[in-house]
Amino acid sequence: MRRSSAVVFVLAVSLAATSCDAFFTTNWFQKAGLVDQKAADLAALPAESLYERAYSQDGIASAAFFTALEGDAAAKAQVLATLEADWTGSASTAAEQRSAILYADILLETTQAGAVVDGIVAALASPPTIEVGDTDAEIATKYLQAALPASVLADEVTFTAAINAFIDANDSYLALGSGIVTAGAQPGVDIISSAQSAVVAALVVALDAATSGSNLGASLWPFVSGQTAVSPVDGTLTMPDFDNSPVSPLGSILEASGITLPNFGA
Repeated sequence: MRRSSAVVFVLAVSLAATSCDAFFTTNWFQKAGLVDQKAADLAALPAESLYERAYSQDGIASAAFFTALEGDAAAKAQVLATLEADWTGSASTAAEQRSAILYADILLETTQAGAVVDGIVAALASPPTIEVGDTDAEIATKYLQAALPASVLADEVTFTAAINAFIDANDSYLALGSGIVTAGAQPGVDIISSAQSAVVAALVVALDAATSGSNLGASLWPFVSGQTAVSPVDGTLTMPDFDNSPVSPLGSILEASGITLPNFGA
């Protein structure tokens, strides 16, 4: 069966298996990847429309949306600017919180940063070897090294782009968390999907602050690529506040997601 025929068949079955209301309020074509996502068109959209193009009503991401932006740097920059203008300061409304989440998702999904998040979750399940006397900085870099998939270690440019994506995304996560502090997690906003990425972004920013050099990716690359065994983290690593006591942006994201982590930053 040709792909187009198969898609029509799936849509027909979906219509038969669901109510008419469910069919007409669900963008099945977007879920099937049939919505044409042109980067130039996306660059001209307002923030709320961008969110609608990026996700279906049940929160499923459109791969075509992120692929289109990954292939057009100018359109990606314009889309990010549109979203940033919406969430800058404190993302208190539902629309602002969605803009902050999408801003970060674009940065992560158009680089290999998203793969790093998945790798870190896997590394937490199977931790690297920690030696007695390892500092917080050494432990953090060991986890980072263990978490990096081959796609991120392809070359220094790819690795640095992923690291920079986390640093940039952290600003939108701070705005999201600040908005939750002041106005709460707004109804209909998927905070949970951002929690893991927000934690990783905060950890990368903490590493950046504890590492000399103007570019964290360039500083970390010799270590993570196996060129040296010496960690470049040469300062004091101040861990982020995770437990929301006292109230913090990151802690508020985790609390709103139902996730509890110890406050290593206290």
